[in-house]
Order: sequence, then C-alpha cells, then structure tokens
Amino acid sequence: MSEAPGRWRWGLRRRIVAVAALALVLALLASTLASRALATSQMREAQQDRAQAIAEGLSVQLQRILSLGLGIDEVQGFDTQCQEALTAHQGLAYVMVLSEAGSALARAATDGSAPVPVAALSAALAQYGVRPPELPDGSHAVAVPVRDLAQTVVAHVVVGFPGALLDEASAALMRTHAVVGLATLALGLGVLWLAMSRLVTRPVAQLVQAMNEIDPSAAHRVPSVPAVREDADLVAIHDAVLRLLARIAEHESALVRARDEALQASRLKSEFLAVMSHELRTPLNAVLGMAELLECTPLDERQRHFAGHLRQGGEALLAVVNDVLDMASIEAGRLQLDPQPVDLVPLLESVGALHGTLVHTKGLSWSLVLDPALPARVQADALRLRQILGNLLSNALKFTERGAVQLEAMAMPGGVRLSVRDSGPGIPAAFMPHLFEAFRQADGSARRRHGGTGLGLTIVRRLALAMGGDVHASSVEGEGTTFTVELPLPALKDGQA
Repeated sequence: MSEAPGRWRWGLRRRIVAVAALALVLALLASTLASRALATSQMREAQQDRAQAIAEGLSVQLQRILSLGLGIDEVQGFDTQCQEALTAHQGLAYVMVLSEAGSALARAATDGSAPVPVAALSAALAQYGVRPPELPDGSHAVAVPVRDLAQTVVAHVVVGFPGALLDEASAALMRTHAVVGLATLALGLGVLWLAMSRLVTRPVAQLVQAMNEIDPSAAHRVPSVPAVREDADLVAIHDAVLRLLARIAEHESALVRARDEALQASRLKSEFLAVMSHELRTPLNAVLGMAELLECTPLDERQRHFAGHLRQGGEALLAVVNDVLDMASIEAGRLQLDPQPVDLVPLLESVGALHGTLVHTKGLSWSLVLDPALPARVQADALRLRQILGNLLSNALKFTERGAVQLEAMAMPGGVRLSVRDSGPGIPAAFMPHLFEAFRQADGSARRRHGGTGLGLTIVRRLALAMGGDVHASSVEGEGTTFTVELPLPALKDGQA
C-alpha cells in the first residue's frame, strides 16, 4: 500500500476514535452527574430520616415533662438531653429546642462546629416547614413539633447535620465513578480502535488505491483490484463516484455558461441605464424649468395650484431617476470620486440649513451639533458628501411624524463621524440585516405612503465604501433610528490645496 493512503487511513481512524471518545466522555460525565445528584438526594433523605427519629425521641421526652403540668418555658436542664443525643449519635452538628417565638430554649452543638444559626433556622422553618432546604451555614435540619396537654404546638425539637457529611459521601461516589469510567473508556477505545482498522479504514484505503489506478482515458472502466472487486459496497461507491464526476463536469459547464450570460446581461443593463442618464435628465429638467417659469407668470389660484403640483411631481420623478441612475453607475463601475479641498463646517451648515427648513416646515425640532475639534478643511468629494447626508436626512424627515431630527458631526482619528438621528417609528430588528439592500423597505406600506425607490440607503452604503468608510445603523422600535457614517477625510492645513 502506498504511503499517502496510509497517512490518510490513520488520520481517519484517529478522527473517528476521537469523536467516539468525546461521545463516551460526555455520556460518562452525564451518567456520573446524574448518579451523583440521585445519590446525594437519597443520602440527604436518609440523614433527614435519621435526624427525624432522634428529634422524635427528644420530643417524646419533652412531652412527658409537659404532661406534669409544666409550661415549656419552665423546663430546665434539657440541654443535657440534647448533649447526650449528640454524643450517642455520630455525625450530628447540633440539637436544639426552638420555641414558637423563635428563641432557643435548649441547645447543644458539636465541638468545633459553627454557632447554631437560630435566626436563619427559625425563618426557614416558618417558610418551608419541618424539612427546610440547606441553611446559610451549609447545614441541614429536621424539626419535630412538641405539643402540650392541649395538643398545641409550643416548640420544635431541631436536629441538624453538617453539609460536609453529604459532601464527603458525594466525593467518594465521584472517585468510584471516575475509576470505573476511565476503565470503561480505555476498554471501549481499544475495542473501537481495532474495529475501525478492520471495518472502516482498511476497506476505505483499498477504495482509494482503486481510485488512484483509474485510467483518465477510460474512466468508465473499474481497475482490476481484487481487494476492491470482492467488496460489493466499495465497487458501488467507486462506480457512483465516477458517475458523480461526470455529472459535476457537465453541470459545471452549464453553470459557467449561465453565469457568463447573467453577468453579460447585468453589464448591458447597467451600461444602458448609465448611458441613458443624459437622455432622461435633460427633458425632465426642461419640464421642471418650464414649470418654474410658468409659476412666475400671472396665474389665478387654480392655475398656480396646478403648476405647483406639476413642479413637485417633476422633482419627485427627478429624485427617483437620479437614484436609479446613480445605482446603475455604481453597478457599472462608472462611479468616479473627485476629492477636492472642502471647507467642512460651511458645507455641513449649508446642508443643515436646507434640511432644517424642511424639518421646521413639518413641525419637527431640528438641531445641528458640530464638534469644535472638527478640521476646518478636508480632502473630500463635496458632491458625494452632500448626497450621503441628503439621503440620510431625507429618510429621517420622511419617516418622522413627531419629535426631532438631528445632524451631528464629530472628529475621529483620521476622519469624521457623521450621525443622523430621528425620533421616528424605528426599524424592526428582523429587518436590520437587510437595511442596506437595494429595493428593500421594512414595511411595504411605507413605500405607498412615503414614496421612494428603496435605493437611498443602498447608495449611501456604496458611496461610503467608495470613499473608504462605512455606515452603520442602530434602532429601537418606537424610539427612533441613528445612522452613523465614518469617513476617512484627510485634514488639510491652512493654505494647503
């Protein structure tokens, strides 16, 4: 057998054994934890039953004393009986008589043990009954009521045992499980190692040898390797691999042709839309210009109303055409940036003044926040920077019915961080991964109410990436949305061009 198949065979066997070992370890660990939990519960119940029997014996002694007509507060010297119970029964932490008022009438504790938690014990008995859960000091307790001649509960005999008693037994159980588990794991892995060699890796290595001897000029023929030909399953796998390779080659050719055709169609579409830019915009601008001139002529109120609608509709159509053509230019690879020295603050103030007026017209609050540390001049494409801010502010204004819109510009190392915040309806968390996809809107009804192509945010993302930056969004439904654009705009010194 050749060297390469041998290396592959050992690697496969080791991987299978490793996976099986992990499964065995997890199974043993789960079994150990389940056994520990069950055993600890059983040991706790056994210790509680033992403590209850001791407490019942002391309760009977107290009730005999009370049958003489004494009150529970008049009983003296019962500490001795408590100490005798501790001495007679190993493994107890304390024995005490607890009155209904929560005070200890008699008590005894093992030497070296922590003080009896009287307050915690009283609260636990009141909340959980005669078998409360583990106390704050780690001990466990069982209480038995003491009744007077009128069968009224006047006190409780409480017997406690330390939690360390259960911990020691649990640790011993874990050690036993660990020894048995390791022995089982070693035996299982040994058997599995031998089984893998005979049942899996050796036949697979034979199949590899047969595949290596296939003649590419006669791939339909199976080489005469007796070890493989005698195994019907391996022969079936070998023949299936040959058929699969032929189908893959055929499908790959078809996919390559389909991909080339799709790319060609996409390029033609993008080039067509990019070339149509002048043909679409020129007549549309002429319509808008004539509408504006018409509004400057003497018109009655009705005619002026019609002319205004004509101009507004043309402007809306021009915005849609601009978005589509910008997207087409980007996809066609015709987007060209023109970085020039730009006075940053005046540019931001002019954008803020334009959109601030629109915000106030809608009855919203507007604020422009400029970081004093902003550079005075930067190297940037002013037109594309205005387009990014305009798209984000138009989006905020479009979807915000009440509240405020804010534009904030902050300096950051090597660039500028621009944030647009609004108090609109917010964006559903499920839609956030699709926010910057073309022609996508979180709510289809929003397109009918507010219009738009669904390309604005896509164009913002593409422009930001083209300028070496990126854009991010954060939103809380019902509270608003924040878009943050980080752009690496190099700062220019005074007089630097």
